[in-house]
Amino acid sequence: MDVDTASTLYQLRECYFCHKRHVCRVIYYKGNFSLIIFILFGVIFLSHGYFI
Repeated sequence: MDVDTASTLYQLRECYFCHKRHVCRVIYYKGNFSLIIFILFGVIFLSHGYFI
């Protein structure tokens, strides 16, 4: 996992636990929208017992 991915995952964790919505907006505007969608779908699939 490269530095950018690790940083994005850290920001996602901060976004999830932090109630400040502007943190989320900053992540979206950085162009990581597709990565966020991919992670969200991954979590959804894994949580339902499906394998990607």
